[in-house]
Amino acid sequence: MKEYLKQVKNRMHNLNAKFVQIPREENERADRLAKAASAEHMSFPSQKDAQVYVKTYDKCQRFGNLIRQPMKEFIPMTTPWPFAQWGLDIMGPFPIVIRQLKFLLVGIYYFTKWVEAKALATITEKSVRSFVWRNIICRYGIPRILVLENEKQFDNDAFRDFCL
Repeated sequence: MKEYLKQVKNRMHNLNAKFVQIPREENERADRLAKAASAEHMSFPSQKDAQVYVKTYDKCQRFGNLIRQPMKEFIPMTTPWPFAQWGLDIMGPFPIVIRQLKFLLVGIYYFTKWVEAKALATITEKSVRSFVWRNIICRYGIPRILVLENEKQFDNDAFRDFCL
């Protein structure tokens, strides 16, 4: 650090600065500024005028400072039983793609709206049971509630036995 300061001092002594005064007649900007400042009709805006101007000026409204604090204190939300409530739905038929897939089986976790989905060629009770087992139970545990539609893939004895 001492060596650095020593080099700075040496360079400052070798610095040649020259101040040049430009006559007012040759500097139009300074002339206009001086005339405007000395004019009798020039007045500075009041606080109220400045507030009105800022509220109506487009750039002030678009690029103003953002308040990054919450309006009130956050209240933490917790779920008593993680992944407790899931909704299952069948979507489709969609246009057929590779491997004749045209349906979508979707599971949605209600608390965070997390989605688990699987594309299927046909919707059967076995494929729905396999989806629930692999994509919900094995990954997130046994849910407390499964919200289902009254479709035949959900509303049958084999799927009810699986859920119990």
